[in-house]
Amino acid sequence: MMNQHGMRHEAGKRDGDIRVNGAAARHGGDPARDGTACDRRAEARRGLVVYLGILLALSVPLYVVLAARELPVSRQPGLIILLMWSPAIAAVVTRLLLREGFKGIGLAVLGRASLRPIATALLFPVAVGVVSYGAAWGFGLASFSPAPGAAAAGTAGIARAVLLAVLAGTPLGIVMVAGEEIGWRGYMAERLRSAGIVAPGVVGGLIWAAWHTPLILTGQYAGGPYVLVSVFGFAMLAVGLHLLWSEWLCGTGSLWPAIIGHSAWNAVIQHPFDGHTVGEAASLWVGDSGLLTAGLCLVLAGLLVRFRRGNEEKGGRV
Repeated sequence: MMNQHGMRHEAGKRDGDIRVNGAAARHGGDPARDGTACDRRAEARRGLVVYLGILLALSVPLYVVLAARELPVSRQPGLIILLMWSPAIAAVVTRLLLREGFKGIGLAVLGRASLRPIATALLFPVAVGVVSYGAAWGFGLASFSPAPGAAAAGTAGIARAVLLAVLAGTPLGIVMVAGEEIGWRGYMAERLRSAGIVAPGVVGGLIWAAWHTPLILTGQYAGGPYVLVSVFGFAMLAVGLHLLWSEWLCGTGSLWPAIIGHSAWNAVIQHPFDGHTVGEAASLWVGDSGLLTAGLCLVLAGLLVRFRRGNEEKGGRV
């Protein structure tokens, strides 16, 4: 026979079970599973803190040396390669310190699902360049000028230069940009999603933009007549590219579309299009921090991401 104390204890236990199970149901069911999800978020946030801390420690000395030399980044290739590989070094050190391993880094994955994003990666900067630079030339915001030593002038000359940049410049630039992609997209992007950060694509793009900001402030990279406008323009560009490249990584499990996309962007925008553009205010409108180029990049990247996700919901793949 159960006494009254035992009855109250059992009733309390049942009420407690109901409360626990009710809370679990509201948060997705199994309390153990919720605990595991919380653990994953905590691990991802710890990884982010360690990664960004190591990256800061690696980057700051390089920024100081670069700024002291007062030369454009194009004239300091050795230091720039070190800087561009600092995200990869930070990611590797973080993985080792936290014993995360290297599974899922995405470098070994290059299947059929990656082919369409890779094709898009090659065409994306061409589309952005044609529209944004074409608008700037057409409306007198910047002037078209044949590149020095160009084999052909006018439309034929820049078309040839763009084709050469896509086919030859992109493969040559892969070694330089791979360091950034291994760190920013290969490590940070996934941790931002796992950490439960709101709008991880936007946050990741802004962090990436902030990392470039010192060189914009010193006028050594993506500078313009108004430095704060250049910072804002590059932030738009960084958010758009990070959204797009992270989406490709998430959808395919491969880092190669992002690596190829990054290399193609640098090869196409910074060489044939910038090389055929002159004007005192040209950098205000076109280039990596130009308002036309950055704004179009953000809009087009957002549309591509939305289109891809919509197709995936319907069972397709873009």
